[in-house]
Amino acid sequence: MDGAELPAGPCFIYGNHSGNYDPFIYNAFTKLGQATAGVMTMEYLESGPIASLFKAVGIQGTRKRVPEPHLIRRIYAMLNAGRSVVIFPEGGRRWDGRPAPWIESTAKLFMRAGVPVYPVEIIGSYVAWPRWAPWPP
Repeated sequence: MDGAELPAGPCFIYGNHSGNYDPFIYNAFTKLGQATAGVMTMEYLESGPIASLFKAVGIQGTRKRVPEPHLIRRIYAMLNAGRSVVIFPEGGRRWDGRPAPWIESTAKLFMRAGVPVYPVEIIGSYVAWPRWAPWPP
């Protein structure tokens, strides 16, 4: 969506995930008050002030590659509430910045939900704050 505003309303937004800034970059292109909801690895939602912020805006926790029917129900509830949901179908940030194969269950969710699915590519976030760096370089 080359410089465009991300859509409002129930949809999935997905893209590559190679840097720590990626979830925040998506929200830079949404209208004020329409922040995206999403799915994030549970380790970031277990403690601290950032975890509270993520939970407050509708981020749902997941354990990687573990079947979680309750999470699917929560995602459907967010969509039914009119939220845009960000999911990285690769399952997490890439160590080398290159795309990885999708998790099959994510592709199934996209197909079954009945809402638009928008692909977005983020370029350069791996260089700005790669997964292996504790802080931005």
